[in-house]
Amino acid sequence: MGIFSWLFKGSFEKRGHLTDWDRDQARARWAAVEEQLRLGKPSNMKVAVMDSDKIIDDLLKVLYPDTQTMGERLKLARDQFREYKTYDELWQAHKTRNAMVHEASFELPNFEAISVIGKYRNALREFGV
Repeated sequence: MGIFSWLFKGSFEKRGHLTDWDRDQARARWAAVEEQLRLGKPSNMKVAVMDSDKIIDDLLKVLYPDTQTMGERLKLARDQFREYKTYDELWQAHKTRNAMVHEASFELPNFEAISVIGKYRNALREFGV
């Protein structure tokens, strides 16, 4: 880590930009999320949440290519959001996804899955998707 990076704590972080192609790919993948929602079974809802999280993560990987985890990327992405509420809700959605994946006893009712996916949808709108 260079002295300037250390002094300014990442303000020189390499950053990419989203292209129309990136956004089109995300839109196409989002259509599959919508299909999972339409099917409405608990297993479909879980897949929809995981796929929503992956779509956001893939966009963040384009924006912040030198990061290792989605958590790192989310921290750097704060300036991508016009409203803090949308950013905060994205964090909440990601935490729900992590709980769903890592906690064996975690149950995700359909109404909560729909709410979580709505948070991902709002974040995608911020990215122009």
